[in-house]
Amino acid sequence: MTNRAQKVKLNSVELDRMNLDQALRDFEVSNARVLDLTQRLIDSERRRREVEAEVETLRSRLDEVASHGNGADRPTAEPTPFAERVARWTLRRAKTAAKTLLRRPS
Repeated sequence: MTNRAQKVKLNSVELDRMNLDQALRDFEVSNARVLDLTQRLIDSERRRREVEAEVETLRSRLDEVASHGNGADRPTAEPTPFAERVARWTLRRAKTAAKTLLRRPS
């Protein structure tokens, strides 16, 4: 074999090795991406099921409230802190208005 033939063969082997290295790196990147996408799909499915269960719970509560009319006669939940503040404020205003009316001469 001539020197040039040996160099061509060596370059061919080196090129094959470089191509194999690149192919392995590409496979690792692709594999990591597939694993990431799979995990994201699993997380999305879990969240979808949670939301679906929450929607079902809310539908049941809505049906329960609808079956009791407007729900004013039978509250189904404790009042929220905001609702309690509004109720206290309204009661204070009503007491103040009553005192003012009672003090006025007729």
